[in-house]
Amino acid sequence: MLKTLLIDLGDSRRENNEPIGMECIASYVESNSEYNVDLQWLNIDDNIHNVLNYDIVGISLNIGNLDIFDRIYKIATKQIIIVGGNIPTFAYGELLQHYSGIICSLGEGEETFLKLIEFLENNTISSELISKCFKRWRHVQNCIFMLN
Repeated sequence: MLKTLLIDLGDSRRENNEPIGMECIASYVESNSEYNVDLQWLNIDDNIHNVLNYDIVGISLNIGNLDIFDRIYKIATKQIIIVGGNIPTFAYGELLQHYSGIICSLGEGEETFLKLIEFLENNTISSELISKCFKRWRHVQNCIFMLN
């Protein structure tokens, strides 16, 4: 079973706001499947190297934390990175041009994230397979990616 981590990057002011969105996604996945999802809140635990222990890393990417995302992206070379939040929803084109291989989840992420985990668990990952999944296979909606 793929090990999955959801990370809330916090905000640029370092306020302690509970990551309700990530908690909702984790709760939905665990309630509707046999998958376990770990949560990391970078405002409290700032160990970004923790991502290396996971297969799938979901990141809530909002205004003011692209610098932290960039650091994670550079070290998570073998992980599947799925980003959601304000920036991926409204500026996915720019993100995909800058960060090769990420998957952007647009809008609400609960169902999308679970379907992505199910798809990735049951298939060998390749650019060709992901292309077929998102262009022809309608089971995973609200995702976008760019092939190299």
